[in-house]
Amino acid sequence: MDDPQRCLVLVLGDEASGAAELAGTLATLGLRIPEADAAERTPWLRDLHRELLARADVAVDDARPSAWFATGRLAHLEPLRKRVHDWLAARFEADGPELVLHDPALVWFVGLWRSAALRAGAETSSVVLLRRPPDSAAPHAAVRASGAPDPDAVAAAASWLNLATHAEKATRGAPRAFVLRDELAADWTVPVSAVGERLGLPAVQDAEANAIRAVHSYLRDRFDRREPAELPDAVAALVDRAWEALSALAVGADDLDRLDAVRADYLAHYDAAAAFARSSIEAARRAGGAGRAPQPSNPRAADRVPHAVRAAVPPGLRRGLRSLAGRRRDRP
Repeated sequence: MDDPQRCLVLVLGDEASGAAELAGTLATLGLRIPEADAAERTPWLRDLHRELLARADVAVDDARPSAWFATGRLAHLEPLRKRVHDWLAARFEADGPELVLHDPALVWFVGLWRSAALRAGAETSSVVLLRRPPDSAAPHAAVRASGAPDPDAVAAAASWLNLATHAEKATRGAPRAFVLRDELAADWTVPVSAVGERLGLPAVQDAEANAIRAVHSYLRDRFDRREPAELPDAVAALVDRAWEALSALAVGADDLDRLDAVRADYLAHYDAAAAFARSSIEAARRAGGAGRAPQPSNPRAADRVPHAVRAAVPPGLRRGLRSLAGRRRDRP
């Protein structure tokens, strides 16, 4: 009898998207989440991604478009590619031919995992979880009194725009499915069944009643209520356009030109915000913030991006501008 075909399912999404819940659902239905190396007794996948993010000087929720170049370069390092392949091949041998991976940082390294799966003789597919940016933490009293936009909400929207639009672009050209968080929370059977059909996952398509009941139990009370945050008009308009284009993917309405236009507009907004905040960031630099200037989101737009964009910003602007202006740290 032929060996069963190996497949690797990458579940992409942040902690609020429902990605962890979907990965757990697929595992409950029969796919396997790889076990940590027994000798290390640590979550290997999480630790690997944190190590790589540190090497690239990128945050998990980084809003800088240029951050994708930093993490993408790592995928071309042969020692790293071999290291990831060796781990994945061992997991296929130990855990079975159908594996599912999830980590909030996984989206930054899709290319690396595709390469490892190809070397291991496995087909890779992706499931992207979609949700609108949620409410940020309660704004400070000074923000409420001023009536200014909550900087946490603006930063969260920038991070969401960067990660969600790039996740879509990074998964093009390979089997993929999109799931709306709210639909997963309302009735998981509908979107998960669609994922199984679209990606050809026997564990989902042939799920037995006991497994379905187990998923109902697993998902009970796992989804909290989330509402959209209040944002400045220009940011809200961009979020609305991105959400409309991305959520259409969940029903198979691919309009890649529209998605590319949204991504391009985000790059322009990001660069304009960094330039607009130049004086504040330079003032922070003079006060003692000495970091390297981040790369522009579009290398050809270097003349539009201030050289002085740095990590440190004044306390009142720090949280709102760190994702818009970028945060960098000098390595020793």
